[in-house]
Amino acid sequence: MKLIWLCRFRGNYFFYPLYSFVAGNILFVAFCPKLIKDYNHLGEFLATGKTEGNLFYYMDEELKLKQNNHNENLVKHIKMKREYGIEGPEMDVRLLREDAASQMFWMTYEYYLKKNNLAKVLAGTFYLTGFFFFSIVLVTNSYWVFEQFNK
Repeated sequence: MKLIWLCRFRGNYFFYPLYSFVAGNILFVAFCPKLIKDYNHLGEFLATGKTEGNLFYYMDEELKLKQNNHNENLVKHIKMKREYGIEGPEMDVRLLREDAASQMFWMTYEYYLKKNNLAKVLAGTFYLTGFFFFSIVLVTNSYWVFEQFNK
């Protein structure tokens, strides 16, 4: 078997896949909300010791207004439970805060998942294009190698 040192592969074949990945990353960095970049899930958020008050840093004005209405309803709900003695006066404040943080976190997370759909589609398209171009490079060069071994 003859060892082949000259390969048909050229570095410029990686230009389009890398360009596509870079364009997708730039769109992700530019348009992805900070909450989604910083925390993958609620457990990660709570593990850092943050509470629902820290989530206001991640919200825009529209979401802050929506959240204030939600908080007013939550306070009324808790007062009603205490009035009727459903959970008793010794309610666990820590659990209430974690529950409020959980509700607020997922509401904020879902709100931002629904925004900037065009940017998400464009970033996904660039990533898929990059994978497509990369697979073309991989297949054509693999075919060339197999062809060389069969000579």
